[in-house]
Amino acid sequence: MSIQVFVVPINVTKGEHTTSLFVAECHPFGKIPVFKQGNTQIFESRAIWRYLAAKYQADLGPPANPDDLATFEQLDSVGYSHFDPAISGLAYGKLFKRARGNCEPNPKRIQELEEQVSQCLDYYDGVLTKQAWFAGDNFSVIDICNIPMLEMFITRLGYEHEVTSRLYLKAWWNRATKCLSWKAIKAKASG
Repeated sequence: MSIQVFVVPINVTKGEHTTSLFVAECHPFGKIPVFKQGNTQIFESRAIWRYLAAKYQADLGPPANPDDLATFEQLDSVGYSHFDPAISGLAYGKLFKRARGNCEPNPKRIQELEEQVSQCLDYYDGVLTKQAWFAGDNFSVIDICNIPMLEMFITRLGYEHEVTSRLYLKAWWNRATKCLSWKAIKAKASG
């Protein structure tokens, strides 16, 4: 799927995503990302990726077979219910709290979040012992949604060893980050 996009930088540390204008016009919960194309506006990354996969008829979305669909949805649920919140909590505790001058991270809370992420990574590594990508034999929106969170976990939070110590997850990470689409996204995001 090759789509030209225009990335609008939002300064999260300055709270640009929480302004009344952003909340009113872009995202009712004051979060990012937001996607706009013509009259279509979507927030929530998984919804955006599924929309793009469907619109451009990319073979990235949910499979038609009910058994494969169940696995796909289960993996996606682990991502948005367990993995993303734990990494977001770590990022808030270790990066954003300090940057905003709110205080030092709570060590007990950080340890709890690290354990939650570790459980998810163990689960992901187990899934990847049986297949090349999260949703099976093909790259999918689930892979796309996990890459940015793992990127932050590794590069910004310093937990590279948590990924590289898991054989199958490490192999997936090496494949996923070599994808041209991820390289293009990173290049656009870094300006």
